[in-house]
Amino acid sequence: MPMRSLWLTGCLLLALSDLALSSVPAAEAAPVAVTPFKIVEDKDHHFLWAPRGLADLLQIELQRYDLTLVDRDFIRMVVDEQRLAQMGITPQETDKIGRLLGARYLVQGNLVVIDAQHIRLSVSVSAMPENQLLGSGSAEGGFPQELPQMIRKLAADLAPALGEAKPLGAAPAAANKPGPSPEVQIMFYRGLQACAEGFPEVGLRWFLQIKAFDAKFTAAQEWEYQAYKLAG
Repeated sequence: MPMRSLWLTGCLLLALSDLALSSVPAAEAAPVAVTPFKIVEDKDHHFLWAPRGLADLLQIELQRYDLTLVDRDFIRMVVDEQRLAQMGITPQETDKIGRLLGARYLVQGNLVVIDAQHIRLSVSVSAMPENQLLGSGSAEGGFPQELPQMIRKLAADLAPALGEAKPLGAAPAAANKPGPSPEVQIMFYRGLQACAEGFPEVGLRWFLQIKAFDAKFTAAQEWEYQAYKLAG
């Protein structure tokens, strides 16, 4: 992409983030951005779906805590523009990404592949622009069977820091807000993996199957549209 186009796009993203922050009273807005996970080790490329897929799953789980979350499509646009989707965000880039996203809190995660059936996930949340670490969490278990429980644990680990930082006036009550079932989450990751491996038609079948199980799972509907586009 030409340098002038990159510069114009950057200016537009900055303007959009400033507008998003200025349009909501400071006392009411504390946007949380869940950025793509960084894959630390994946020699066999079994987790091509994971950078965005894990971020989507974690964001869906965090929605149960009454948090203000930055739109996933906007996060993808910013991260893709900055060419960070696969490489992850370095400490030097954290402040820049937080500003582009208009986020007060930035969630970052890592995936370590122990073997084909076991993974370790770790997450952290920082306050922006201070880049002050507020909290962290980790989970390890069998894959894919224990993935839903691991995502749920990560969200629970982060929620106290985000709940204290965000002026909601009351502690979040996740138990009152049902999230997608483990079966739906596993189907979702299988669809993402198929798209990442270049088989959007297979991914599309998984996303359509999810709709029959849980019509309110909007992430699958969004990826259904993406799979249609990828399939041409």
